[in-house]
Amino acid sequence: MIITTVKELLEHLYRKGKIKGVMSIEVTSSARDAAATMSLNRINFIAVTKRGNFVGVVSSADTNTEFGSSPRPSERLISDIMTIDVVKVKMEDNVNDLPRILTQNKIRHVVVVDNSGHWRGILSSNEVLTAVIANYDEEELRRAQVLGELGHHS
Repeated sequence: MIITTVKELLEHLYRKGKIKGVMSIEVTSSARDAAATMSLNRINFIAVTKRGNFVGVVSSADTNTEFGSSPRPSERLISDIMTIDVVKVKMEDNVNDLPRILTQNKIRHVVVVDNSGHWRGILSSNEVLTAVIANYDEEELRRAQVLGELGHHS
């Protein structure tokens, strides 16, 4: 199955159990809470919300930097270390455009939003590249099949 849109990729990852839900943490949580949540769920990036609305993101690199530089990291709030200006893609965007977006912006995760701007998920560079490579492999297989069929008819 060739995955063409961001929506199809998210749906595929949900079906395969690669994504269990949209993980988030409230903006009033501590940096230590964010680090613990990411560690417990084996993720490196989490959406930050304020009463359920997306307001930014925090990464394991953010919390690691915070713990290394702050004299009292447990007292710092996520709002002190989160990134507000994030790169977003829409559900209908083409999956094959995502590697360029990730590379140009020098990021490893991209936030997915719907047409209303509401966040629907986060995709990692690994998830994106796996899908793009699978698409390429499937297209190559189809080409080989077509060429094989053409060879039989000549």
